[in-house]
Amino acid sequence: MTAKNAEAHADRLTHHYTGQQHFYGDIYPVDQRAKEHRVIVLFEPVKIARDAIFR
Repeated sequence: MTAKNAEAHADRLTHHYTGQQHFYGDIYPVDQRAKEHRVIVLFEPVKIARDAIFR
């Protein structure tokens, strides 16, 4: 888990899904930034069940 580049990642996702440039300012108000702490969490799967959804 890291906070490094988390806001830049939110900006990339914002651009990809909405076409806007910035998460704070375009999607959320800029003052919301002070109320949040963004992180990126990497999950490593232990088991993958390919047929669990369809049965």
